[in-house]
Amino acid sequence: MNSMIRVPRFVAVLALILALAGAMDLLAANAAQAQDNYKTATVLGGASRFDQPLKDAKSVQKWIATKRAQAGLTAVMEKAGLATLTPTVIEILTKADPAQLKDTDFQPGSTMVWMAFRRAGKPDVVRNIKWGGKKSFAGFTFIIDDLNQTYTFILPKPCANLALVSSEPSREAARLAAEKAARDKAEADRLAADRAAAERARLEAERRERERLEAERLAKEKAAAAKAMADKTVADKAVADKSEADRLAAEKEAKNDLFFSPLFGKERKTRALDATAPATGTVNSSLCAPQFGIKAGVEMKMSDKFKVVPAAGVAFNFEKGSYSGVFAEAEFNGYSANQKNYFGASVGVWDLFRGNSITPSIGVQFGSQIWENAKMDKLYFVAEGRIFTRTFGEGISSNYQFWGGVRYVIR
Repeated sequence: MNSMIRVPRFVAVLALILALAGAMDLLAANAAQAQDNYKTATVLGGASRFDQPLKDAKSVQKWIATKRAQAGLTAVMEKAGLATLTPTVIEILTKADPAQLKDTDFQPGSTMVWMAFRRAGKPDVVRNIKWGGKKSFAGFTFIIDDLNQTYTFILPKPCANLALVSSEPSREAARLAAEKAARDKAEADRLAADRAAAERARLEAERRERERLEAERLAKEKAAAAKAMADKTVADKAVADKSEADRLAAEKEAKNDLFFSPLFGKERKTRALDATAPATGTVNSSLCAPQFGIKAGVEMKMSDKFKVVPAAGVAFNFEKGSYSGVFAEAEFNGYSANQKNYFGASVGVWDLFRGNSITPSIGVQFGSQIWENAKMDKLYFVAEGRIFTRTFGEGISSNYQFWGGVRYVIR
């Protein structure tokens, strides 16, 4: 009776011990999380191990050939989000090529992105693992590069808990890109060198052709120059003489241009008149009246921008015909660069042949060209104003004149 009771208790105690051992292994593999967000593992193996220990490459090949190992790795890769790499992982482990599957020692303090383990016999992964054991553990490392990322894996020998050590941008893609860039640059350099060589050859051929043509041209010119020199010596004097004669004639013609102007305006002028009987002597008379005038003269060119213009004319007084008179004056005009505008001053004498009222004048005038024909005859709009300096005591306000009109210049 007692022995029958002890057997179940023994079995229960043994089961409890095994459960505690598995829990301790799991706790060891999932130790308290450190401040750097990594879980520190100090023991590999135990109840959470993925499969049996692996001693060498042959044991890896034997292990991966089992359905349990392949099914477990497939589940782990799916949980880790790397299902597309599963066939490559199985292939590398199956071949166990030392060039790919390399022995390594994983040092304390090193970290893993994730590690596979079994929870109650089912494959799973734990993330952010740091190896905190007192010494390194042995394992196999291999690298997979899918031209997007470079993945470094480790397969610990004590437990076959496959782990991802690191993931980084594809080193192979970077290498291929660098090689392509180097090839492209080399090809571009070669093409540039070929183009440069071809351009140098073209320029050299053009230079030689230019030199040949230039030599032919110089030979022809030399032969023609010898003949032309004699003809030129004889012809030059005749041409020079004719040119000088033409220049002098043109200059003389250009220096003296006739003109006439019809003008209309106003005059206010004080005149000394003989007193009517029985009075004797003279009396002053000031009159403001419209005027029409005819003025003609010669434009004498002193330089490209200056002319002296002697002129004379008749001013008809519309208010009192007897006040009409003859005048003479000289203009001094400055011209714009295109000869289309001028401005100047004048001095003159008015009421010529009237001894009592004859008077000097000082004036200003301007003109602007409004027409020109093929013979270079020109028509200017003109305006003129003047004061009479002999005022007979009445002041300038009673002794001035202005008018405007046109000036026709005959070449």
